[in-house]
Amino acid sequence: AKMVRVEFRAGEELGARQGEAQQSMFVVTSGSVRRVHASQKRRVQRVNEGPEGMGDVSLEEYKVSHEVDGGSAVLHVEGPDVDGLLSSMSRALFSAGVKISSAHATCPEGNGGETRAATVFRVERDEDEIDEARAAQLAQVVREACVGARLGSLRETGRVNSFGTLHCVGRRPAFATTVALTDGVAWRLEAADVEQALRDGGGFAVDVCAGLCAEIFRMSESYAPTPIFDQPPQRVNVAAVSVAAAFESYYRAMMNAVLNSSLSGSAGPTLFPNMHVQIPTRVAYINGFKFLRQGLDDLVEEKDPRFRWLPALLPGVLMTPVSSVLEASNAGHANPEPLLRRAARGTAPRCAREVLFGLGLNNLADFFEETVPKSVASTKLARNAIGSVAAGVIAGYFSHVPHNLSTLKMLHPHTSYAQHWTTLVQIARTTRLPPNLPPPSPNLLAN
Repeated sequence: AKMVRVEFRAGEELGARQGEAQQSMFVVTSGSVRRVHASQKRRVQRVNEGPEGMGDVSLEEYKVSHEVDGGSAVLHVEGPDVDGLLSSMSRALFSAGVKISSAHATCPEGNGGETRAATVFRVERDEDEIDEARAAQLAQVVREACVGARLGSLRETGRVNSFGTLHCVGRRPAFATTVALTDGVAWRLEAADVEQALRDGGGFAVDVCAGLCAEIFRMSESYAPTPIFDQPPQRVNVAAVSVAAAFESYYRAMMNAVLNSSLSGSAGPTLFPNMHVQIPTRVAYINGFKFLRQGLDDLVEEKDPRFRWLPALLPGVLMTPVSSVLEASNAGHANPEPLLRRAARGTAPRCAREVLFGLGLNNLADFFEETVPKSVASTKLARNAIGSVAAGVIAGYFSHVPHNLSTLKMLHPHTSYAQHWTTLVQIARTTRLPPNLPPPSPNLLAN
């Protein structure tokens, strides 16, 4: 079995398309490629321009100096930052028979936008002192650990990039379509050759297992959930979302009727008013949040990724008029104004509430779904349910005050916001706080 050199041009597809059987694995040694998934367009893997052969990372990329100080060794390390770098250096030092008494890491400015790391280790031995020769050996051990971490990284600073390595065994459907961004060189190994080498045994199978174990260990230490504002939107199932929103209309109508009755002091004639308006409006409301996030995410990703917070916050602002119609449908018993006139009341606090609601409905729910431990839930359905509940609790807590304020303004439009705030504080003091708190604690807690 041997790897075949493949030259590719910008715009060409490499290997199987998403969903097709992966017939080979690739190692890219020069040029840039993009892994394009239907619902996760940010999975980009780049390769720096390098030699046309099987590229390598030089030991000279990391500068490691050492000095002996009172029987201990002080190691100064500087070079490109990659995932798992600190843990890789620490494991290497422990394996060398020394213990780390202190470690200090910083991120100095890099050239060309490259992220760099600078770390100072102080190490010592229990049995005897560290001399100059031993300190030099430790410096070499640390340098080799840095290079190993660099080669194992999939970040944009890595020179060697591979794809299809997992799916070619068994010819599983490809996770994503790989498209070349620039001209470059890749090396291809057919799935049949990989499987034959594994069946033949020998050192290859052992090396593969050892590499997988090392990678799993590295990823378990370096994994961090995707930041909230960077969460990629999930594909919208319009039918499922619409059916769920239609059923939710009755639950939300009943809960809003109970809340309005509590805030206004008078109950409406029914728990389900204007359902001919509420059902289609809520279907449009929930789908609108999902589609706006998806469309804005595609636009921002293409135009300027610095504004990734925009798809998380802007849908709430744009969907405020739709939410206002839903709230106004439940306020007719206290405010006899026409529906659209009622919907215009309390717009400012409702907009704040919708921004928080949209963040919880979209990004926060996806964030919690991603961070649910596999020991708690292993299926996507269970993880999605847990993430949605957690996000709903947090978003509901932070949005309930502007929601109540906007509802009071809709029920009693001629009362000022200051008076409505005083009403909310009074309700909190009398129903939410113990009566024996010393002043001024009740006022501070209620506000």
